[in-house]
Amino acid sequence: MPEPIDVQLPVIPDHVPHAALRTICDALGLPAQYVREIRTSYCEVTATLYLHASDGHKVRYGDDAATTTVTIPIR
Repeated sequence: MPEPIDVQLPVIPDHVPHAALRTICDALGLPAQYVREIRTSYCEVTATLYLHASDGHKVRYGDDAATTTVTIPIR
């Protein structure tokens, strides 16, 4: 039987403050009020954004707001 491996994880925060989310959105050039979800990997950032009309209101689709997903490569 193999020996057990002792693994140490870094401290993981229990939440991300709203100010940090705004900083992330600003760095990516995304308007935070239209971001529904952000996913990151080592290769890319994927963001789901609410679609909005020229007057700034979210576009409705059925019972919810319409969204689109964009992928931003990391180089």
